[in-house]
Amino acid sequence: IESGLSFNGNILPQVDNARTLGSASFRMSDIRSVLINGADIGFENGWKFREYPASKEDIGKSPEWMKQNANLGIQLLDEDENLIAVFHKNGCIYCKGIKSMDELNK
Repeated sequence: IESGLSFNGNILPQVDNARTLGSASFRMSDIRSVLINGADIGFENGWKFREYPASKEDIGKSPEWMKQNANLGIQLLDEDENLIAVFHKNGCIYCKGIKSMDELNK
């Protein structure tokens, strides 16, 4: 038996920034899209990518605000919101150090 939903238009929540698709217990197995717009990209281990410079307090601000104020690149944050690296729009990657892949498993 196969079940699912089919839509012929947009799927919109009743209010902005107040609904979740799935949950910690009931996750989607695969999401396919041409483009996904949004704020943070979070991972199961707590790490995330976020616009730079933007803080946790900036989450939920309008796309216009983000374009004007958090437009210098992308930052990589650990599970405690510590800044690990910045991928800057000037083409540089900023971090505490770079090591070769050969050193990864040593």
